[in-house]
Parts: sequence; C-alpha cells; structure tokens
Amino acid sequence: MKRYLITDKKYGEIVDSQRNHYNLSELHQEILFIYKEIKRVCDKYNLRYFAEGGTWVGAMLRNAILLNDDDLDIRMPRADFNKLIEVAKKELPPHLELLNYTNSPYSRANMVKVHNINTTFIESSKKNAPMEWGGVFVDIVPYDNAPDYWLEREELYYEGTRLYVYNILRKKNEIKLNLFKYKTNTWWHWLGVENDIKLPNNIFSMFALYIFIMLHSVNYYAKKLDELWQGFENDESIYITCPERPWEKEGRILYVKRNDYGGSIQQKFYDTTIPVPIGYQGLNIQSYGYPARIEDTTKKLADGFLDLKCSYKKYRIKAIRH
Repeated sequence: MKRYLITDKKYGEIVDSQRNHYNLSELHQEILFIYKEIKRVCDKYNLRYFAEGGTWVGAMLRNAILLNDDDLDIRMPRADFNKLIEVAKKELPPHLELLNYTNSPYSRANMVKVHNINTTFIESSKKNAPMEWGGVFVDIVPYDNAPDYWLEREELYYEGTRLYVYNILRKKNEIKLNLFKYKTNTWWHWLGVENDIKLPNNIFSMFALYIFIMLHSVNYYAKKLDELWQGFENDESIYITCPERPWEKEGRILYVKRNDYGGSIQQKFYDTTIPVPIGYQGLNIQSYGYPARIEDTTKKLADGFLDLKCSYKKYRIKAIRH
C-alpha cells in the first residue's frame, strides 16, 4: 500500500540528498512561461482573467513577480474558469498539466493549478504529503456570485467554513484527526473555533462526527463546497465571492464588490502584459490593510523544496518507497 504521509526525517533525507540551491529569478522565468501559455489559451477562447493578490502588487510595482515571491495567482469568473478546465488538456503543451484540486483525493483546496510535470515544487505545507507534490505552478481560482443581503452572506460564510473543515478531515492529506489533542494540536479545530463554527467539545462526539464524515466519498465535501459557491445565479449582484479559502482573515476577503473586477488594466509584465482588476487599489487595502503589509519572504518555499531540472515524480518515488 502507498504511504501517503512521510516523517520530517524522511523529508529531510530526500532534500539533503540533493545539492540544490534554487534561484528565485530562474523560478520566476519558469512561472512566466506557464503564465504565457495560460494567457495564450485564455486569449484564444476570449476568457476573462485577472492578476490576483501579490501578483497584481508585483505587476503594478515592478512589472514582474515580487522579488521574494514564489508563485503567481490568477482569478477568473466561474464560467471562464470552467471553460479553461474543459479545454486545457487539448490546448496546453504536454509538459503542462492542469490539476483540478476539487477532484483530487489528496488536496483540501478548491482551485486548479497548471504545473510543469518536469519540475519539482514541494510546498512547505505539503512536505510530509508526497501525493500532493507537484511541479512549478500557477494558481487559478474562480469567483462566483454572492447574495447582496448581508445576513445571507454571513450564512454562506459559516456554511462554507464548516464544509471546508469537513473537507480537510475527509481528504487524504497531511492534516489528520488527533483524538487526544484535537483541541490544542490541530489546525482544523483552531480554524473552526476562530470562525465560530460549532464543533464537538469532547472526544466521543468528535469521534462520532469523524466517522460520519468518513462515511462519505472522498470528494463529497469538496463538491458540496463547489455547489454552495455556485448556488447564486444573480450575475448582477453587488457582491461576488472569492471562495477558495472562506475562512481567511475571518472572511474579510471572501466578499468583494463586483465592480472591482468590472474591467482590467493591461499592465506591462516582463515582456508581455497581465490584466490587473480596475479596483485593485481598494482590493489591495481589503487584502493587505493600509499601509499594505506584503510579506517580503518566500511563502510556499519557506520550508519546501524546488528542483527545476527533475520531475516531482522521482522525489515521490523516493518518499513512498519502503
């Protein structure tokens, strides 16, 4: 049977066996190549897309990825997002693969990645979960319609966070149930408490909930989340929802004004362009505060691993070999 999780020691042995000192500028060039392929497909099919978060910050400040950033994020309206998933396999070059995390038995995210299968990018949060390893990537996340009535948005937020916690527990990822320390030593329990999600307050009821969750198929809660976010058909509502992480900053960046994505600025980005949402200034304050607090360190590679010359599949074989 495949080993889904590995120890810190085993991960350290894999990393130490490779004399690899990565260069972020080389990583940025690889990310740029992936972005250009996504841009080509989106332009061919007239799909709307926008630079997101730290990516628009880099584009506006220096026409490039921020010096110490290690990824690129794109946001798309749900219809365009779904169309990209549909055409990606036939349109992307063979070494670029689209990973639909909603349909993955290992990932807790609701998003897609386009990654280079000939490279290795092990994110810090996934270092002990080799079945979640992949190549250098670009993240693509959707946005959906949201109700205008604030109470409906609150209910959507709480339900989304609850399903997200259940999805964490159901998927085959590195976040496991710890019955005896679940209140003090599990991120998912902290997540529920911080967002006022009612969770069992003793081991027996927690165990019963866990059994109930495990009775469902591995992607049941991920699909329920997708259904939840796509449940509002009013495409003229004032608000939209950015549903990949409903709990982040206590829901502060879950909802944004539709007008912020009502158009785009074609911003110079290396030797090409990237569309930045017209409301990026307000979005920037909503996401990062004022004055903006942008992390000046690598995020996903802080305790991760990068190899631009070798496929992640070879490292995965080393990790799961008994």
